[in-house]
Amino acid sequence: MPFKPLHQAQALHDDGHGSGGQQQRAGARLLVLGMAVLVTLLVVACGNGSSPTSSAVTPTVSSSQLTSSPPPTTTSQATQSASSTATTVQVQIIEQNERYQFSPQTLTIKKGTRVVWLNKSDAPHTVTSNNGAFSDSDTIGEGATFTLLFTTAGTYQYHCSIHTYMTATIIVTA
Repeated sequence: MPFKPLHQAQALHDDGHGSGGQQQRAGARLLVLGMAVLVTLLVVACGNGSSPTSSAVTPTVSSSQLTSSPPPTTTSQATQSASSTATTVQVQIIEQNERYQFSPQTLTIKKGTRVVWLNKSDAPHTVTSNNGAFSDSDTIGEGATFTLLFTTAGTYQYHCSIHTYMTATIIVTA
């Protein structure tokens, strides 16, 4: 039997009591429903064209107060600071030889210096104190920054909580 157009093929299954028309309407409803589900899934997967607010990290300025040799279990109180007279130094988050790293890995600065971490890699990262000595960053997306003002002399070791092999140290002198 040769192939017939869809409307003719369905007519062969019509028992003469109108159920073929009902089947066509039910099939059309299922097709419309399926298309609606597909469109909804595509919109959800692709987004609506605007960037999500949670992926962007806005620069944060905070001040850390701690002694020169803080105990590992002590967390410092972080306060907001708007001091514009501080020297600013940049630490870049980069990928080299297929591994992410802070550059420089050791940084010596004077008390009152502001450090800005700039994520130049293609992955999200954090700046996380090893012992709670300063306020940790949220996730720092590609191209975003995180800023801290160091007001107390001491040694500050930190890491990325996403890529724990990424470690670095900031030495603050008086």
